[in-house]
Amino acid sequence: MSTICPIERSQPKVLVLGASAEFVPFLDRLMEEGLSVVCFDKNIALPEDYVARHQDQLTCYPIDFSDTQKVIEIVAKEHISHSIALPVGRALVHLGTINEQCHIAGPSFKAIDTLTDKNKFHEFCSQYKLNDCPYVLLEDCSLEQRKAKLDLIEKTLGYPMIIKPTYGSGSLGAALINNRQELLAYQAPERFINDTLLVEKYIDGTEYNINTFVDDKGVCHILALFQKDITKPPYRQETAYYVDDYSKDGLKLLELFNEVAKLLNLKSCFLSADAFVGKDNKPYIIDISPRLTGNNVLQLICYLGNNPLAVYKRCVVDKKELVLNKTIKPACVRFFDFDKEIIYGRNQEQAKDNELGKLSSVFNEQEQKLVVDYENNLVLGQSYGTMTCGHDIYRGFIFLSCDNLAQADELSRRYVKSLERGN
Repeated sequence: MSTICPIERSQPKVLVLGASAEFVPFLDRLMEEGLSVVCFDKNIALPEDYVARHQDQLTCYPIDFSDTQKVIEIVAKEHISHSIALPVGRALVHLGTINEQCHIAGPSFKAIDTLTDKNKFHEFCSQYKLNDCPYVLLEDCSLEQRKAKLDLIEKTLGYPMIIKPTYGSGSLGAALINNRQELLAYQAPERFINDTLLVEKYIDGTEYNINTFVDDKGVCHILALFQKDITKPPYRQETAYYVDDYSKDGLKLLELFNEVAKLLNLKSCFLSADAFVGKDNKPYIIDISPRLTGNNVLQLICYLGNNPLAVYKRCVVDKKELVLNKTIKPACVRFFDFDKEIIYGRNQEQAKDNELGKLSSVFNEQEQKLVVDYENNLVLGQSYGTMTCGHDIYRGFIFLSCDNLAQADELSRRYVKSLERGN
């Protein structure tokens, strides 16, 4: 894609690293707030005509954002005043360099480097005596390395345990290990074959996803707190998010977040994490990043009345006081995860009648009113099974807001189960 020439605009300009289809909901909301957005990505993969339709507010440069000096030159030319971190994994460190050299409010290189490198984050937690999950670092992905450290791993961690790439994201390559055989049989995804691995103690407790905004004083504020469903072992992919009620667990996690933000001098940014509160009542951060959570969670946060991009505009761009809605709505988002291998729409008669996946074929009229949104991208005749990584969320989802979470859980499961009909 060729570069869209910069257009003179009165709106503040925001830098974004990455330009994929996953970013569209974020970009839409930034532009709805009256901001201009400048994206950098060597492989621009936004929907067809998206840039052209938004040319008054959106500029895309087909430039590898790891070339920070080139990006910095364009930041100066475009008079970009702000940056926002979106889900680009470990590559987010480049934003830290740009923020520092261009004097843009947001996380520093050191902060991003510490939070996106799982081993460095473990070392950081140990250094400052934060609650840390016991772990063993493997210098490479080889079987020989696991055999060499087998005694140390088993003595330090015990079973079950979690193994994952140090720089992974979207749960890619993360697996639950129940015994020695599974540990030795584990194979890292090809993209991580030359990276280090982490083996962590499995925390028995309640798992959460927490999204916060860090104000200009370095104080974290909860935008949303979710309990999660996870695929059956060995995979560790999220299959559902449930709105939590800002419980005592949330306050424990918030206290830990504030400590992390203070130590890394985080200000005017987002901070999200997957975390546990163990049966020992202690909070543990599993994965953390100075950005918003992906995985369609944005829509759920906005539904609660705390549009993160509106918060960003109000507090970072306009420098106004933070205002948050703390009213809890029982709601959940569930993705299409199947316990067994299915062939979607194997029954062609059912597919032809267009009944498969229709809300009316699953819910009564009253139940249909509880569906906020849904999307079905399953392809007729294609096989599907357990979700294994973050990319599988694009199969589709159902989003419900109900009288209580038990009802939201039951209805969301019923809908996903209905997709197996005719298999």
